[in-house]
Amino acid sequence: MSNNPNPIVDVVRYFVADSAGYRQLKQVTGVNVQSGKSMQVAAGPSGTVGTTRSQGGTTLSVSTAHAKGVPDEVDWDGLQADDERFRFEVQYEGGKRFQYIECRVASINDSHGTGDGNVRREISLMTHLDPNILNP
Repeated sequence: MSNNPNPIVDVVRYFVADSAGYRQLKQVTGVNVQSGKSMQVAAGPSGTVGTTRSQGGTTLSVSTAHAKGVPDEVDWDGLQADDERFRFEVQYEGGKRFQYIECRVASINDSHGTGDGNVRREISLMTHLDPNILNP
């Protein structure tokens, strides 16, 4: 039994809500979230006066893997082709749920010939909104 008051969370679930419905994703192997926000020093005539925050979007790099011959559980290509807006969620076991709304597929990169019989894809999602953060 661990005495660590802040154990590392290692169970994450992913969900999508698009025109095909709301469902948990099993093929997602990881997500990297990068905020486009930044802070800058604000200067006035007599020197610095504080800081300003620029509003940026959020980019999510979604990694997926599935066996050859098995279809993607999300039609990422269709979402990109239709420019569909959808919701992507990241749920930490016993922790917060981050809902990224108004997502759009920016790019899709496929990996072939990995030698393990799996198809790997990197899907880049973008949204201009901050995530909704829901507490458990």
